Amino acid sequence: SSTERFNAPSNRKRIEKNAETLAKLAHELRSKEGKSPDADPAISILAGSFSKEADSAVQFLKTGNRAYARNVLRSMTSYCIACHT
Repeated sequence: SSTERFNAPSNRKRIEKNAETLAKLAHELRSKEGKSPDADPAISILAGSFSKEADSAVQFLKTGNRAYARNVLRSMTSYCIACHT
């Protein structure tokens, strides 16, 4: 959550790598077949949105819009709460 740590040149590659890993995992979550354990149709919708947001964050990091990428990454935790409540 620290702006200084997020923007530190020594952390850039690690943050980009972690964002790419998150996007890859989000795609895997989206590609899971079958219904959610409680058959909630919203889960597949949330998984799709989560995947798109993760891709957007990676693109923003790669194009140099780090401040916006940081906001996207920070807001993505709301998807976790939506699925796990």
